[in-house]
Amino acid sequence: MSLAQTLTSLSIAARLRLGFGCLLVLMMGIAAGGLWSLHTVNQQMRAITGPGAAKAKRVNTMLETVGALGIQSRSAAMLNEIDGQQAQAQIAAARKSLQDYQQHQAALAKLFASADTTPEQQQLLSDIEALAQKARPEMETALKAIEDGDTVSATLTLMTRAAPAESAWRAKLAELIERQNQLNAASADAGRATAGPGARSGCGAGGGGCVAGMVDCAAHHGQYHVADWPRGRGGRAHCARRFDLGH
Repeated sequence: MSLAQTLTSLSIAARLRLGFGCLLVLMMGIAAGGLWSLHTVNQQMRAITGPGAAKAKRVNTMLETVGALGIQSRSAAMLNEIDGQQAQAQIAAARKSLQDYQQHQAALAKLFASADTTPEQQQLLSDIEALAQKARPEMETALKAIEDGDTVSATLTLMTRAAPAESAWRAKLAELIERQNQLNAASADAGRATAGPGARSGCGAGGGGCVAGMVDCAAHHGQYHVADWPRGRGGRAHCARRFDLGH
């Protein structure tokens, strides 16, 4: 007996039960696919908002610290002959920046050791550490010369030896930031692709729009709390207000 004949021979009640059973199986398959998609997107968002955001924030802080160090050391040299008290304040600030940088670098190394890190990032970190070791003694020599009243020697050290090392140092930090931003963007693109082509149409179709909105929010701001994500089409606008980059 063929399948069509078998189905025809069934009672109406049996056909209804079979139809509802098939519909239930189909719905379970759709639900399972949605859960898998959300799980995948959640992993990708964690990569952006967790280790990825922490690395980007730490390296940005290191770059800002190196920039402040350069300004402080040059300011100390310029002020040494004019206002000794201000020069000493700049020397103290520069030495504080050196200490802060060491702490940030150690924290970044721990992040790189505990989170997924590409070989390219590891090489960039090694280059940055080498440049820091090269530039730091020149900075300290210049600061010591300023304290001793030898402004000319300090200025020459800053201009001829410290400045080139500082420039290369900052360039490598900027390169590491750019690489991390590229990795975060790639994770965000993968999350949007997983959410589906209709993901930007709102929170319909199984919530794909909400998923895409969370991925966009994570990619632009670095971190957020999933539980705080508002339902509905206003989620994207609300995103900016839910962020706190200081934490």
